[in-house]
Amino acid sequence: MFGKIETKVWDSLSIRGVDPKHRDSFKLAFAYLLANKHSNPLGYYILPLSYMADDLEWSLEKVKRTIKRLEQRGLVAYDNTTRIMWVVNYLYYHGIKKNQTENSALTTLQNMPLSKLARGLYAVVKKEYPTMKFCSYLELLVSDPSLLGDGLVTKGTQGGVPSISISKSNSISKSNSYSEDFEIFWAIWKSLGRADDKLGAWENWQTCLIGRNGKKKHGPIAVSELLTAAKHYQAKCRMEGTPPQYILQAKTFVGPHQRWKDYVEEHQDYADKILEEAKQNEGQR
Repeated sequence: MFGKIETKVWDSLSIRGVDPKHRDSFKLAFAYLLANKHSNPLGYYILPLSYMADDLEWSLEKVKRTIKRLEQRGLVAYDNTTRIMWVVNYLYYHGIKKNQTENSALTTLQNMPLSKLARGLYAVVKKEYPTMKFCSYLELLVSDPSLLGDGLVTKGTQGGVPSISISKSNSISKSNSYSEDFEIFWAIWKSLGRADDKLGAWENWQTCLIGRNGKKKHGPIAVSELLTAAKHYQAKCRMEGTPPQYILQAKTFVGPHQRWKDYVEEHQDYADKILEEAKQNEGQR
């Protein structure tokens, strides 16, 4: 395994003009953060500062002082709560390759704790890689309060890096503070007379949105796909007159077996029939 440092790094104005007393340690620390054994394709990785101190044979206090200087110049940002290091211009220096590196980046994000730095990373990714999978994943994290609660709230910027406050929770929300999209989804099951275990459905819904690990592993699912599938399933049940006791529970529909996939496109005909009937009824009034 090896790390790469682009030569253009040293032309950056953020690197040049450092106080001579700190210049050597400043540049060594930045080179280390660009190419160390803890890094990944995003330059957004977990790095306990004690590891950096050990690798560079520095005191922990020297590491902290140097990180602070790098942050002041907008080169890095560090989240002490999650111990995530973000090299702000890492993607500018190294880039992301389609498919293999892209998938690796997505898997990396899915296995990391939520951090106050996610919004800043998303701003960079959205500009440079808007069509890649991990961009959609980041967009979901920073824009959906149902996943993060009140965890990500913009507080302005510092050193060119968005400053974000984050709540203590970094897992699936088990509260009953449901998102607007989920309420639309849930209303479908209420209309079918099968509104059972709303909290269980909510937890599975969130897991669909951020991706699932383990034997039933899958990437993030778009809200639009889940709602489309739910509406098609609703139309199918209505057209066939399915009794409530034979209708899938909402938590099963969005559960590990991904039953929703059966209704994204296959049952569009039912939805079309429902729409046509509605138009005819409207015309008879």
